[in-house]
Amino acid sequence: MSLGGEEEVSDLIRDLDDLIATSPAGVRGTNSDSTPSILFEEESTFEEVDSPASALFFGEDFDSTMVDTTANPLSQMFDQAMAIADVDLQKASVILPREQRGSEGSKERAKHRERATEALDPKFGIARHFVSSRHGEEDAGNHKYQHIQDLFVSNAAKLEKAVDRFIQYDMMSSVQIPTLKDVEAIHAKDRWNHEENSKRNLFEHFGAIPMDEVKLWQADILRFGSKYERENSEWILSFLKESCTIELNDRINSKFKELPLEHKGGVVYLKLMIDVIMFMSRDVVRALQKYISNFAVKGLTRIPGESVTIAEKELKVVCTHLHEVGQLPIESAEDVLTGLTKCSVEEFRSVFHSLLQWEKQTLIKSIGLSGGSTIDKIRETLNEAVDLYVSLCTSEKWHVSSKRTSACFNCGGDHKLPACPKPHNEEEIKKNRNKFKADKAENSSGSGNSHSGNNSQGGNQQGSGGGSKQYTRGKWGKPTDGRSVKRINGAWHTWCEKCGWTKTHSTKFHAQYESDPSNFTLPKTHPFTQAKTGNNSRNNNSQQQQQGSVATASGTNTAASGGAGATLTINSAQAKATLERFERESTDPNTAALMGMFKEAFGLN
Repeated sequence: MSLGGEEEVSDLIRDLDDLIATSPAGVRGTNSDSTPSILFEEESTFEEVDSPASALFFGEDFDSTMVDTTANPLSQMFDQAMAIADVDLQKASVILPREQRGSEGSKERAKHRERATEALDPKFGIARHFVSSRHGEEDAGNHKYQHIQDLFVSNAAKLEKAVDRFIQYDMMSSVQIPTLKDVEAIHAKDRWNHEENSKRNLFEHFGAIPMDEVKLWQADILRFGSKYERENSEWILSFLKESCTIELNDRINSKFKELPLEHKGGVVYLKLMIDVIMFMSRDVVRALQKYISNFAVKGLTRIPGESVTIAEKELKVVCTHLHEVGQLPIESAEDVLTGLTKCSVEEFRSVFHSLLQWEKQTLIKSIGLSGGSTIDKIRETLNEAVDLYVSLCTSEKWHVSSKRTSACFNCGGDHKLPACPKPHNEEEIKKNRNKFKADKAENSSGSGNSHSGNNSQGGNQQGSGGGSKQYTRGKWGKPTDGRSVKRINGAWHTWCEKCGWTKTHSTKFHAQYESDPSNFTLPKTHPFTQAKTGNNSRNNNSQQQQQGSVATASGTNTAASGGAGATLTINSAQAKATLERFERESTDPNTAALMGMFKEAFGLN
């Protein structure tokens, strides 16, 4: 039946009303005002709806409860008539809405403030940018060197934690800075654009938002903002100061304390902090750009295990920050794609080699690389790379050693020099070989595994032939006497099960050190820290007792040999361990040699 005209619609409504009026009593009911209503039998899942047929089908009072849930079991699961807006979805991550912080001056509010402003661990620290000729060329597995991309990755991870805190405690609105509409406006609400797409997240766009605009936004919050926004500013300021090292706070405060009162808030402090830890000088920009171009040369082969996830994390952070300041080269997308072809896993390499060729020849517009911005192309490429990497790892097809890989002195490829297919550049080969030797020597110094310094040639001990005898100590292996702190080559070291003897961290703190090598320090109560500062009384007393024990043992045996008749029983294993410990730890080769003579005299070799 066609409903093309008003008469036909009216006829249909009358027919439906007549049908209800003449229905059997079992399926017809009336409500208090005698208006016909539909009442279905008990086994049906329809409910009684007090509306006439005309309203049921065409009126404004249509009730969504008249949905037969047995027809579609998902009806109860998806009961929202309209899609939830993004702003409401974000609220799901808020653990403490601003309206629920508690009343002014209450213990509840103080407790919430304490939790919201609790310091991050590890804290933000001064970014010691390592901008040198290396420019990220070193193997990523060599954690002794802190390259610029590592610094940016570390700081980006901390900023992500800060964002999570802001969201959880409903403080993000204060760092969502709109674009300016009328800088001369009298009131703040007329000064800024109110459209949702005009908001700029200070965490993401810190390089694109001028400080003058941040200061103006801060002033409007403090002078015109709601009590919640003013409170946000104070909480953010406290949180950031607690989450920065003393040195970083000093650096920020040198500028912050000179500002007028209306600018002294958390938003301005955040901008100052990010500008320090993510400082983008010309040298830094060039170093980051060089890192990308070097990735095109060495690719995944410079990373332990050729881990795509490590490469993705570094490249995304580096490229994003260059993009924010308008310094991301347009050829970076091709450089990233080229670097992904430098991989020892054939199935992975062949995929991205094909994509690179297709992109160059513009025959196939693959994974969006032929359109969109450079940063979008890079992000999409890296997402595809990670997906393929995870798939190959899951299917046990990614068989790459996590040990340091060799690089050709001639071209930087993942092969040895004799196998290099390119014409040999002797000048480049010489430069890379010398650099490799210098870095290898630097890596080994202070590691506890070398025999340098006092144990070099020309030692003072004379051999049986009258010539010079080179003095050597035993290797510095895993401690067998339970002591995890000791002197090696005149410097204090502590033991890490993963790294060996180090000057930076012990086994317990290995993970924390790895997450942020440039800012990590051991606690003041750690035996290593106390030993360096001369406060390790337990260690000092132990050494003094051991020295007395050795002196007594040697003196007693001397007296016995002179006929005094005195006899001393010594535990040979303990004596040997004590003498060997002094032999290893002594900074004087003569003392160490003397301990060796004691061992020989006592028959403890």
